[in-house]
Amino acid sequence: MKEPKYTWDMSAASPEEIQEVIHEEGMRIFRGVLQGIFKLDAEAREIVLKEMAKNCAEFCMEKFKLDDEKDMDIDTLISKMNMAGPERREIKRVGDTIFWEACVGDLGMGCACVLVHLGLVEPTPELCKCSTNWVKYIVEKTTGRQVEAELVDSVNTGAKHCHYRLHLAPSIYTSKTDQ
Repeated sequence: MKEPKYTWDMSAASPEEIQEVIHEEGMRIFRGVLQGIFKLDAEAREIVLKEMAKNCAEFCMEKFKLDDEKDMDIDTLISKMNMAGPERREIKRVGDTIFWEACVGDLGMGCACVLVHLGLVEPTPELCKCSTNWVKYIVEKTTGRQVEAELVDSVNTGAKHCHYRLHLAPSIYTSKTDQ
């Protein structure tokens, strides 16, 4: 029997080269996982996107110094979030509705999702469900209040910025189309 000829010999590779290969393969595998997520039915996909949003939000809350906040006043949160992060935000409250604009278009980089910038996923409108859950999680976690969150439009739907509408109390007025 003929011995296999390997075209990829790692025996002479440096630890840095081995780590690079491991990272590259890990990214490739994760890209496949993400592609699979978007093939799941809507209910299963929403569960995964909520978990992704939660983990991303917790990282950002740590960076924004909001990770220990609980029962924060809504107006205080809005003030802090308007000053947090790499992109400009314009968040306003009108009664029980919060209008949240993430001005990602100012940065000239399109979708702000780190997974898009790593080349792991395409910037599609479906991905915006994750960012909507991100906004919802931050508001709920820091204020202790339940909110309804909806995407109005985003850079992935053709807008210059991403716009969300959050309802602090159940609203009979909504632009949701999936109900």
